[in-house]
Amino acid sequence: MGEITVSKIIFAMANFAVLYLILRRILFKPVIDLITSRQDEVKDMYSNAEDKLSLATNREKESTEKLIKIKKDGNELVNQYKLKAESVYDDIVGDAKIEADKIRERARLDAKREMERAQADIKDRVVDLSMMLTKKVLAKNIEREVYTEIIDEFISEVGND
Repeated sequence: MGEITVSKIIFAMANFAVLYLILRRILFKPVIDLITSRQDEVKDMYSNAEDKLSLATNREKESTEKLIKIKKDGNELVNQYKLKAESVYDDIVGDAKIEADKIRERARLDAKREMERAQADIKDRVVDLSMMLTKKVLAKNIEREVYTEIIDEFISEVGND
């Protein structure tokens, strides 16, 4: 039992070869197929992950560019509306100044007309009072003292009016 012979070695080698072929067919091939399948899945996952990362990076870049464009367009709109508002403000202020000037001119003309009317009224009153004084003077044969009294009376009447 303990001797090693050539026939035992050949028999052991034949057993090893048969066992190897059986294991290869039953165990090694499915394991290798499983490993290959897993490797393919991992490669596909990495490929998909890289594609998704690339897509996400591109979308982020596009979103950033769109955001920058939107901000730029928004700033341009704000600036346009500011300019438009300033223009409208200037127009309103200009119109208000023109209207204020017209109102001032009308007020000045009204005041001038009122002053002319007042002067005409004063002139008419002075003429009327002078005529009254003349009538009184002519109605009386006046002496100097009476004449002085009439003038003083006339002055006090004019002062009261």
